Amino acid sequence: MNIKKAGIIFAGFMGSLLFGSTVYAESYATLNVPVLNIRQAPLEFASVVGAYQDEEIVKIIDESLPGWYLVERSPGRRNYISSEYVDIFKVKATISGDGINSRVLPKGDARINKQLYDGEEISVFYRVGEWCYVGLVGEELNGYVHSNYIDSDFLYLLPERDISEAKEVEIIVTPEKTEEENKGTESKEDKPVVSSSKGQSVVNYAKQFVGNPYVYGGNSLTNGVDCSGFTQQVMKKAGVSLQRSSAAQYASNGVKVSVDNIQPGDLIFYGYNGQVSHVGIYAGNNKIVHASNAKTGITMGEAFRTRGKPIIGVKRVL
Repeated sequence: MNIKKAGIIFAGFMGSLLFGSTVYAESYATLNVPVLNIRQAPLEFASVVGAYQDEEIVKIIDESLPGWYLVERSPGRRNYISSEYVDIFKVKATISGDGINSRVLPKGDARINKQLYDGEEISVFYRVGEWCYVGLVGEELNGYVHSNYIDSDFLYLLPERDISEAKEVEIIVTPEKTEEENKGTESKEDKPVVSSSKGQSVVNYAKQFVGNPYVYGGNSLTNGVDCSGFTQQVMKKAGVSLQRSSAAQYASNGVKVSVDNIQPGDLIFYGYNGQVSHVGIYAGNNKIVHASNAKTGITMGEAFRTRGKPIIGVKRVL
């Protein structure tokens, strides 16, 4: 790059600082490369001041120039990365309008599970046509909201899923009401998980958070959680108190059962050389629901996989 061209680009960069830039009301992304350089300015020849590693979450603040994001790796420390090497999985946004319905499926005749109001903060995770799968900030409640009522210019950055891939957000049945009476309920967060099969009910509750992000040390089923935080928070809704780490859960909670006797709702622990380092909830049919890693987030996977960490044991806590 010659000096004249570099000067033009730098002038453009300074202009973006002086006259404003396109604002992302906080977006979050994962890397699509093993390592990504963080630069002092949004220029390919700018000094490298650090690097994101494979499983780190990238917090995006602004788009400074086309192809460059302003990021915040730690409070008050802002630098730049190339947008080519990250995939956005969450955009912070607000509700536009009062009495906006959040529904259990991305269609206008689906059941309502919450009404939202103007200015209410939400996280948007993916699009299904004109609908968006959202989570309420500060609450572990998800639903589908029509994009007409979401105030954000950057929904197009999010991944799009086919209607066949859209998971239904379940309305949990409480002991005081029948399923028919619960159809019109507005919120499920304060309701305990209850079912004729408690294990399956726990699994159903856990599955509604599939697609939400993985955050190491996180405790929010909506905004970010790690593997043991996921099991702890899900089981909490069933009235079961677990230790915080996967190793402590295996050592202290529940009773051991054999793999041959595993049931939905049991915890499966994985690791190497007898050292537990991962946990998930058995979902039946040889599947597990778990907070996997920063790339996949909360997901469904193979419980008895032939690759990766082997199973160390199974615990029944219900």
